[in-house]
Amino acid sequence: MPSLPVRRLTTAALLVLALAPRVWAAEPRRAQSGDQLINWYYGAVYGTGIYAAGDRKVGILQLPFSHVLRAGDESRWGVELKAPVTFGFYDLDLDDVVEGELPSSISTLSVLPGIELDIPVLRNWRLRPYAQAGRGWELSGADSALIGTAGIKSRLTFPVRRGEFMLGNQLSYAAYQPRDGVTRSLDEFITGLNFFYPTGGRIAGRPADLGLHLLHYAYFNRPPFPLVENVENELRDEVEVGFSVRVRQPVSFELFELDMVGIAFRAGDNVVGIRLFFGLPC
Repeated sequence: MPSLPVRRLTTAALLVLALAPRVWAAEPRRAQSGDQLINWYYGAVYGTGIYAAGDRKVGILQLPFSHVLRAGDESRWGVELKAPVTFGFYDLDLDDVVEGELPSSISTLSVLPGIELDIPVLRNWRLRPYAQAGRGWELSGADSALIGTAGIKSRLTFPVRRGEFMLGNQLSYAAYQPRDGVTRSLDEFITGLNFFYPTGGRIAGRPADLGLHLLHYAYFNRPPFPLVENVENELRDEVEVGFSVRVRQPVSFELFELDMVGIAFRAGDNVVGIRLFFGLPC
């Protein structure tokens, strides 16, 4: 007969084995405060639109301020300054939005100034290295974060009958650091297939094209995308389909230039959204 200590150790071991599956299947840790649910970088670059993360709905309004210092062409570099200003509205009631009731308060504000170069490599191939750095604030005063990103975009253009086909890629590193001092990084690779077809019409005196794009966002290090029910949730990848109208020469406004407007539908891990865009991401 086994001794009493041996029987007790055996019983304890069997109890641990029996409880192990329950430990691994335990409920994810829920968010305890609003500042735990902010992915500062995602909100700053999403554009204007609405996305739902789990059971939380977020509205984003972005003012895409930019200025072209020098337009690029087939033989020289171009330089563009950017300073998008983004407002976030958290925990939206979509029924109110559909009925035309706007949110009564702004949750977050971010400013992400930077510079983007336009470098011709071949007649149909352009590279666009860029860098942006700024800050975001939760307007209740609970939190703020430093935000930064740098990377390079590549675009190959091919004529297809009367239209134009583009293969775009973007490789970027981004990160944000809230007040807790912990840096959350995001390594991203975007692949885009873009097609434009001439309409034969004009907008503001400029020839206009209809566009269709398909994008895949791959996140190498699974950046944090916290949900109410799982604050440790991570985002692996997203797919986006978009439709747009483009003019072949930008229309200049006082604080920005515009050559495209479109609507896109995006879906990823526990995240779905719809957004307006005013330029291709790659």
